[in-house]
Amino acid sequence: MPFDDDTFDAARVDRVLQHVDDPVQVLSEMVRVVKPAGRIAASDPDFSTRRVTTSYPNLEWRIETWWQEWRDRMPGSGSRGRYLYEHFLDAGIVDVEIQSAAPVGNDLTNADGMMGVIVNARRAAEAGAITPEELEMWERDLQDRAERGRFLMTFVGFLVHGRVQHSVQPE
Repeated sequence: MPFDDDTFDAARVDRVLQHVDDPVQVLSEMVRVVKPAGRIAASDPDFSTRRVTTSYPNLEWRIETWWQEWRDRMPGSGSRGRYLYEHFLDAGIVDVEIQSAAPVGNDLTNADGMMGVIVNARRAAEAGAITPEELEMWERDLQDRAERGRFLMTFVGFLVHGRVQHSVQPE
């Protein structure tokens, strides 16, 4: 980052580290620009925990497995959230604390836009991981649940924060 060492009192990233291959490097750079005793925070989801209400849990598992394998070929990691604690420790951040939350949504359009519950199934069908008939069953089930007010989607998100350690100055 184009900033001098010890410039800021705090720094945070929100849903960023999931998109990079070396999150410890990013956190280490944050440590560099934050003053000693300053705070660093990061939040990211763990998309492998994404679940919906469905009549077809085995099909859901196959779609999610395909999506995880597809996502693992992209930069970063869709399950980054669960590793934030470890990454903070690896970057030398101290007094690290972790919190989690499992937001729940019942709007299928929103769930598909944010989490791809239908889009990812379509991609899985295009890749041959599920059949066109299974895709049709999946979409019909989710649409029916949404129309009856029975659709829910959730995932786990993580918030981790810690402190930049005081540097020890040689005498």
